[in-house]
Amino acid sequence: MKKINIFLFILVGLVMQSCLTEDKEKFSVSAADRMEENLIESEKVFLSAPNGWLMKYYPQKNKIYGGYTLLINFEQENKVKATSERGGSTTVVESLYSLTSDDGPVVRFDTYNELIHYFSEPKNPDGIGPADSGMQGDYEFVIIDAKPDRVELRGKKTGNKIIMEPIVADQKWATLMEPIIEMGNTLKRYSQFEYAVGDFTATVSQSYRRLTFVAGQGDDESEQLVPYRVTAQGMELFEPLTLGGITVDNFKFVEDGESSYLVNEKTGATLRPLATPLSLHLRNGTWYFAYSKTEGSAKIVFDLMKKKMDPAGVILGQIFLSDYSGQFSLYYRAKLPGEDFELGLFTLIDELLADDQIRIEPTYRALGTGLEYFSKFDFKYLFNILDGTYKLTADDLMNPTEIRLEMVDNPQFIFTLQKAPVIFPYDN
Repeated sequence: MKKINIFLFILVGLVMQSCLTEDKEKFSVSAADRMEENLIESEKVFLSAPNGWLMKYYPQKNKIYGGYTLLINFEQENKVKATSERGGSTTVVESLYSLTSDDGPVVRFDTYNELIHYFSEPKNPDGIGPADSGMQGDYEFVIIDAKPDRVELRGKKTGNKIIMEPIVADQKWATLMEPIIEMGNTLKRYSQFEYAVGDFTATVSQSYRRLTFVAGQGDDESEQLVPYRVTAQGMELFEPLTLGGITVDNFKFVEDGESSYLVNEKTGATLRPLATPLSLHLRNGTWYFAYSKTEGSAKIVFDLMKKKMDPAGVILGQIFLSDYSGQFSLYYRAKLPGEDFELGLFTLIDELLADDQIRIEPTYRALGTGLEYFSKFDFKYLFNILDGTYKLTADDLMNPTEIRLEMVDNPQFIFTLQKAPVIFPYDN
């Protein structure tokens, strides 16, 4: 018995020594050293694509603006070059990037790049998103997985999944980006679709690059919000969509004679554009005021504002209707002497009464410099224009470039809004 106890004691000692040896080997590299190794390996992967990466970028936590394509090339000495849909197919902007440790290994675009930081600037250059936070995108990304054929990142602020795929070595960036830009211009013409696969149908509306699918009626009605990214062929959904027992993850744009539609070639599911009501065109788009397009009492309102702005040296750069985080809003860009142009807005309540009729009511909620301009420069009179029910007409019902609003109860208030951006509305 004594010999057995001695044997067991020796055996336990050997096992413990073995475990200690394994633990020592396992933790011989410190956490800091492991992080450094991870960053080094990630950089090797970033540099391994000689023609750069196609980045599938989704700003905003809830992806309400959909996704965008950037072409990114990481180079030696922490240089990075970028092209984006917003900049055009031939514009390449160079800046710097860094790799650091934070919530894990992080790649950071830490010097200003107008194409990359377009999505994260506090004031978006095109007025998209809130006046104080823009499109609320990321410029710092946690590296989730980095392999030569695919990199997965996670937006540090939004938590959004961002995928990068290597660009073919001999692919010219402009040739790759140009059809994506063209397709984006094509798809934004449509704001309503009918989705159909087999006997199943749903109505679909589009705002920015997010589709809203509505199926069923009454208590059985269901709604799914689906962000997408434009491709050269059509659109790629952020995540697969299952409706009517069928799952789709992309749609190809097809032009068939005089009709156009989108189809998922694997399932036959289609998105067919519908003639969008003018009220929805107005509500879901961005529409600009021009002084020459105001009539009657609407012109008088702009005259009153100008009488207050001119002595103070205020310059009105733009004034337009657009969306602010899901709420219809009146935006403006203006500047005081010696200052830069600032973006402000007033939120509105809207109700789509008919295809050609909308009710608008101001909320008196202002953001940015709204309160100052409301009181000092008579922007309050704009609420006389934007408080009532309007009859809508347009130059083209399918794809309007101008929408004319005439107040039903007071037809002296008439103005025509333009789809194309108007700079310095008093001069146009």
